[in-house]
Amino acid sequence: MYRQSDNEIIITFPKLWDNIKRYWWIFIVSVLAAAIIIFLTLTNENEKMIHAEGETIIYIQPLQEEAVGSDNFSIFMERILRKQTDGEILSLTESVADLMTTQSGTRWVEEKLIEMNVDPEDVRGLQAKVNTSGRMVFCTSEGSDEESVIAFLGAFTAVFAEKMNALLQYDEAVIIQEAESGNLVLKEVSDDDGSVLSVKNVFLVILFLLMAYVAVFLLTMKDTYIRDKKEVSELEDMPVLGRLRNKMPISANSDFILPQFLQKQQIKTAVLVTVEGKRVRQALIGQMCESCNRELGKEAVINAVNIRENSDNLKKTDKADAVVLLISINDDKIGEVKSAVQNLLLLGEKIVGVVYIYS
Repeated sequence: MYRQSDNEIIITFPKLWDNIKRYWWIFIVSVLAAAIIIFLTLTNENEKMIHAEGETIIYIQPLQEEAVGSDNFSIFMERILRKQTDGEILSLTESVADLMTTQSGTRWVEEKLIEMNVDPEDVRGLQAKVNTSGRMVFCTSEGSDEESVIAFLGAFTAVFAEKMNALLQYDEAVIIQEAESGNLVLKEVSDDDGSVLSVKNVFLVILFLLMAYVAVFLLTMKDTYIRDKKEVSELEDMPVLGRLRNKMPISANSDFILPQFLQKQQIKTAVLVTVEGKRVRQALIGQMCESCNRELGKEAVINAVNIRENSDNLKKTDKADAVVLLISINDDKIGEVKSAVQNLLLLGEKIVGVVYIYS
């Protein structure tokens, strides 16, 4: 139970549950809204996107004679005798490939892009894969924009070749194929990660249901109709002497114990007091009086008095030894019930219990 203050609304579970049933459509709307968003998300996720895939090729070839100097016979003979093996080249290639994944490698590529008059932000998110086959090094990358793929691969391959040449002694890395619009491969891609999507959908539905619950809770805070005697502090300790259905006869309500209570408490006369009770049938009140008088064998219960209808009706309560308050659930307002109880107590009336009447 949540009490704001003595003069304001108390939120009880019956009140909250009643509003959940009253505003059930809010939950339906929230689920439908979540379903629409999920449908739109699925539609966008399942749309095939065209990606461009580019490839550049670097070939590791022996140094030309001019590179070592034909007039330097000793260096020329050393190149012939100590030609680097494919295994050594593969090891160097893997080292450079690992180096290109570091922050330094990213910085080198960005610097190369700037030299090429390309904004590094235009290729943000692109990555390259490096594969080797003998003395051939294949660099591939893909993205949604062809020009970005071409620019990124051009810068990446140039830096890769430069770093390879810095490590090679008797060979050189030569770019034999660059990425161009003519040799790009266009392919369709889609997100098929269904498990992640499913978790996301469940989370979305739960979020919308939580929002619906918060909305109902806020509406409950503005609900001024009474659901429980605990919502009026003066009635918290009062016993509940019956819970009656407005459209059902007294005989069908087994928990109507008002006659037995009056007899046990030796109360000779009592008056039934309604606050507003717009939905309370006079026939039901008549049945209550008849049931009590029949059980007690005398006219112990005076007919109901509506103290909100006419202030003079308060005087009629003086004819009885006790007052039994009839609360029309979800019909009487908390403020009106509280005011009526305070007026009765100011007049010195003895309120001995309450009877709930449900529509």
